[in-house]
Amino acid sequence: MDSLNQDESPTVGLAVVFATVLLVLVSSFGLAIMRAPLHLDDQLGSDIVLPGWSDSASDTLVDLKPEGRALVTLYFESDQAMLSTNAELMLTQVVDRLRADSAQRVLLSGYHDVSAEPARDAELVKQRLKMVRAALVSHGVAAEAVLLHKPQATLTAGVAREARRVDVHLVAAP
Repeated sequence: MDSLNQDESPTVGLAVVFATVLLVLVSSFGLAIMRAPLHLDDQLGSDIVLPGWSDSASDTLVDLKPEGRALVTLYFESDQAMLSTNAELMLTQVVDRLRADSAQRVLLSGYHDVSAEPARDAELVKQRLKMVRAALVSHGVAAEAVLLHKPQATLTAGVAREARRVDVHLVAAP
């Protein structure tokens, strides 16, 4: 009986090592895909439009000042407009609040740092705002219920990620 148990030990050990290596490889590959930058213009043809992503009148930037703390704050990687992996979960809070009170609208406020390229930074903020709006629309929020606030430059006092954010507020519908 002992010889049978001894013969199975190396097989079980090899199976555990193989499974661990496979798990590490799959996780690394998945993480690399999730962190890869998303360039919508390169990957999608000009005739394909994501819901909530447009260059229409609903892209008009408003100068409505948000009041109070943001319901949700979404942070972005440097020079990226792609939503983080937890953004979808955070945006469900907004969708749930809108369902509870349909008299409200969403106000998205995007921020960038004070740099030598303010026009480029403002355009990146607009892309981030559109990406957040597209995610909200994919959850059933009407694009017309999402207001885009003018991009704002911010002094970050050493916290760079604060300049790469979109704050989500709920405001009374006009």
